[in-house]
Amino acid sequence: MIYHNVHTFILTKIDNFFNPFSKVVLTIFC
Repeated sequence: MIYHNVHTFILTKIDNFFNPFSKVVLTIFC
């Protein structure tokens, strides 16, 4: 359970960090 929470937290941080880049990439390719 602790591992799952940490994993989710890290994924959320990564997602928040790459979110602007993802939007740019989606805008370019879509």
